[in-house]
Amino acid sequence: MKSKINKNYLALSSSLAISKTGDYAHEVVFALIVIELLRENYLLIGVVYFFRFVPFIFFGPIGGWLADRYPLKNTMVYSELLRLVASVSLLFLYEYDALNLVSMIACTLVITVGRSIFQPSFQSCVPKLFRENSLIRINSSFQMIDQIASIAGPLLCSLLIVSVGKQGVLIFDSLTYVVSMAALLMLTQAKAEGSLRPAFSVASIFKETWANIQFLRWHSRDLFASIIGSALCILFTASLLRYVLPAFVIFKGGTEVEVSYIFAALAFGTVVGSLLYARFSVIRSPSSLMKWWMAYGAVFILLACTINLSISLSYGISFVLGGCGAFVDISIVSLIQALSGKQDIGKNFGLFSTLANTGEAASGLIYGFFALGGVFASFIMMASLISLSAMLMLRNMRRGESPK
Repeated sequence: MKSKINKNYLALSSSLAISKTGDYAHEVVFALIVIELLRENYLLIGVVYFFRFVPFIFFGPIGGWLADRYPLKNTMVYSELLRLVASVSLLFLYEYDALNLVSMIACTLVITVGRSIFQPSFQSCVPKLFRENSLIRINSSFQMIDQIASIAGPLLCSLLIVSVGKQGVLIFDSLTYVVSMAALLMLTQAKAEGSLRPAFSVASIFKETWANIQFLRWHSRDLFASIIGSALCILFTASLLRYVLPAFVIFKGGTEVEVSYIFAALAFGTVVGSLLYARFSVIRSPSSLMKWWMAYGAVFILLACTINLSISLSYGISFVLGGCGAFVDISIVSLIQALSGKQDIGKNFGLFSTLANTGEAASGLIYGFFALGGVFASFIMMASLISLSAMLMLRNMRRGESPK
């Protein structure tokens, strides 16, 4: 039995390490390709990112439904295959100068669909494959693997851009899906619990999601505030991280390699922040979470001002921003786990994932309109709205009102 557990752990950890490294490298190079293709048309850039994340709204709940009812191994392998096809298509279109707005949106839509199906099945594997007394150790190791990949991805991206160009990053990203599928095929067991497979119904899936929102609103207000408040902050955060930050660096005369360095500094700050959080457990309540969201927005404002003065000085601020982001990210997960009933943890994580990715989808469009008033001013405005949203949510919590 021990050898089987080790084999399953090796399969999942290997898949996570290579897949996440490719994902983080892809995030950087995709932003650079979008900026290159669309120049300074920030409204169109926002449209691309809207369509990039909008599939999460529809396929996030569907991915959770599949994870509960179908073999997890098959679902993960097929979703990785889907992403491989889209990544290779993006590579060939870019290599032969055939990439345009429509084809770029199509490729990123398919990649996002694959990701939204893959994630719930991967997260469901751990409690279904391993003993309960080993879950904390395994989850911690997976979190550390993700953090290491968040550093390795941008650094590899910068190395590949310097040596072979953006095409090299896209080739590497495609290969990570191949390796990930090979690792997942090593799984000895990854089946959904039970043998019943109810008829697929999109209406039923979304009806359950809406019912859960109403239940939390009236019966678990702290959890509701944590989920809704964080989703609202993400509405203004996502576009800043995904493409505004690299676009602003290039706008100020920075290079693509410097963009990769900034993302690497962010990732390194995330690792250090995660270690500090684990040591001190600084966020224990929804109100503390909102205070750190306020701090996160303030550091983003400082980063924009620093880049405006000197890109080289921005690496330190990026490190601090990554640390604040780690406090926020880990606390959201911890609060959902602590405030959810055992039978509702998966449902509440699915709800947060759906709302957060809805915010990511809309974030690009919002910034696209703000950018019409100027790049720097709109950067400051979006960062300020992160802090303002958290401040308003905190005020509602202190008044004992249900956030609306």
